[in-house]
Amino acid sequence: MRIIFLGTPDFAIPSLEALFNNNFEIPLIITQPDKPAGRGHKIIACPVKQFALKNNIAVCQPEKLKNDFELIEKLKSLQPDLMITAAFGQIISEEIIKIPKLGIWNVHASLLPRWRGAAPINWAILAGDDQTGITIMQTEKGLDTGPILSQASLEILKTDTATSLTSKLSKLGAELLLKTIHKRPQAVAQDNLLATQASKLTKELGCINWQNMTAEEIYRKVKALNPWPSVVFKNTNQETIKILEADLIDSEKEFDKAHLLESNSKFLIACKKGILEIKMVQPPNKAKMKAVDWLRGLKNTNIQW
Repeated sequence: MRIIFLGTPDFAIPSLEALFNNNFEIPLIITQPDKPAGRGHKIIACPVKQFALKNNIAVCQPEKLKNDFELIEKLKSLQPDLMITAAFGQIISEEIIKIPKLGIWNVHASLLPRWRGAAPINWAILAGDDQTGITIMQTEKGLDTGPILSQASLEILKTDTATSLTSKLSKLGAELLLKTIHKRPQAVAQDNLLATQASKLTKELGCINWQNMTAEEIYRKVKALNPWPSVVFKNTNQETIKILEADLIDSEKEFDKAHLLESNSKFLIACKKGILEIKMVQPPNKAKMKAVDWLRGLKNTNIQW
């Protein structure tokens, strides 16, 4: 079987490796253009491109796939049996969808129709879902609206973060993809009435309103939005402090207003409802540090409630 693969981040690598290691023919890999990353803003190849170069597979990086007519003609000439997408990051036109004999299959990190969209892993954690999973779906014009070929579920642990859950789901996706290719099950239409949207993450989503949010809501944000966009709060000097790690100490106790709790060894905040322990923070232009050490270093500044 000849398969063209489209993907970009680490999430896509296990699926790509599974195809490569099982001797599927991969004549071309398509991924996003190189982008600056890190403090130095150096141009770095994404994980999928690095895999392609390491294994001598042809790679293409179109700015906009649907407008790259030269690439579209190349795809037609390659006559793929199937195209696989995994966190590719671009909308695919109907013209391209029609090229492979078996269509395009997407490895999506949720149990569709729940969490259609760009950030399904993060939104599952933000919503407090008990489980998530992988859906192998047939790509169509709509955003993650295509019929379902197969699904596999995964429990979301209380300790799971976006990073840990992404790693687990990427491996589950690779396993399910191989099974689905071998079985080629009949696709089943999604129930659109059950659909929820996992919109793109924004910096605004990481902002905290201490007085209006519960400890559990903030705790979910910390787990869901690390490493980006990160959960932040401000001190009275209007400096932005990132919360990198936290723990939910209590989810039921109610308080009149958010405030610090006295503790010699912990950074504890009583929220509108519940108690949150801040464990790791990152002040502006500084390395990450234990939150209690940051708190001890406060002099003329304090938390902006």
